[in-house]
Amino acid sequence: VVYSMPSSASSPTGDALPAGIQPFTVDPGTGVVTTTGPVGSLDWTPLYALTVIASDKGTPPRRSAIAVYILMVNSNTTVNTPAFNSVAVDVSLDELIAPASFVYRAVATLAAPNSVNRIAYSIYNYSLFNAFSVDSDQGTVTTNIAFDRASTPTITTFIQATNYYHPEYFSLQMLRVTLLNTNTHTPRFTLSTVTNFTTPIEVSESAVINTLLGTVAATDADAGRNGQVLYSLTSPSGAFFIDSVTGAIRIAARLRSDLYSGLYTATVTATDQATTPRSSSLPISFHVSNSQPAPIFDSVFYTADVSEGAAMNTPLFNITAHDFFNDPKNFTYSISSCSPQPCGVVLSSTGAVTTAIILQARTAASYQLILAAVDGEGNIGTVGAALRVLTVGPPRFPQPAYAAVINESIATGTVVLTIHADAVDKTL
Repeated sequence: VVYSMPSSASSPTGDALPAGIQPFTVDPGTGVVTTTGPVGSLDWTPLYALTVIASDKGTPPRRSAIAVYILMVNSNTTVNTPAFNSVAVDVSLDELIAPASFVYRAVATLAAPNSVNRIAYSIYNYSLFNAFSVDSDQGTVTTNIAFDRASTPTITTFIQATNYYHPEYFSLQMLRVTLLNTNTHTPRFTLSTVTNFTTPIEVSESAVINTLLGTVAATDADAGRNGQVLYSLTSPSGAFFIDSVTGAIRIAARLRSDLYSGLYTATVTATDQATTPRSSSLPISFHVSNSQPAPIFDSVFYTADVSEGAAMNTPLFNITAHDFFNDPKNFTYSISSCSPQPCGVVLSSTGAVTTAIILQARTAASYQLILAAVDGEGNIGTVGAALRVLTVGPPRFPQPAYAAVINESIATGTVVLTIHADAVDKTL
């Protein structure tokens, strides 16, 4: 990743800066931000707003940008300037929070000797003016308005703590507010799901691990994560598992008709992804009938990831089948089905799965496979597999913004803070 910074610094409040001021730079290799010259004084601006760009070395390069705030303090910091215990604070609020509701209590201290230690708090707004109020004596921050999460999901503002008797001395603390989607609905299983699982599902004792038994579906009327449903399954036998995303229920262990009188029970739960989640449950059952065994595999499901552009014959994974009762047998492997077509992989006689072509994500981002193993008696076992073709993505920062506090008399070349981003494609 290569880091860069636009050529001009700015004040978030629109304060006019002296011409040609560019007091910071970022090291292109390390992301370390340093001063390049005088940073001015609080008469210029108490806050610099910078933008750092991270670019990979691909062709064409991909880029991500992040906001960086540099907070200025007076040189006589330890004596006269109020001090916060952190540069930035993160708070999450329900999007339906009412005006005049509590958000956060800012606390700054003043260590000046022989002083009354009185601090006055105020809002030094940045991204959304008039969104909050702060009690000047207590530092309690409250909401002023009703928020619209659809247009403004996050808000950045600054709390100012001022020495009441020496107002030329003050400090800033960044307050980052995230609005959360309200979770008002409970996931509901569809009518077809409830109907299909009213009576026990018939399944053969010889059904192999990963055999699909049925699929459940539930919906949630909430938006965003609050409306995203994931599935889980509990069973006394531990014989089943469920795909948390698709709701597909498959066999996880050998089924025996002589256990549980042939009747296996389980409970499927649909849960939304809200901060305070809601869920619904559905009891299901399976009747296991006695029949001849078929080969089973060493994994209930095979997966692999491969970067687009990988060479032909790139190894992906190996499959291994064995007899249902662990009797020694030889097996012949084949691909039973592959979607989409043409299939991007091949399966050797030894169970090795490799790429058949040079894969491109824009052509097929994934492949769904059913692989088969046949023993000498003609018994056929199948197993599912999935291959993801990975694309190149832009660098990613681990946090939404950076902030630092520096002294107005800071020396040239002093490290202010380090910006770091991770490249999605480690080869670029």
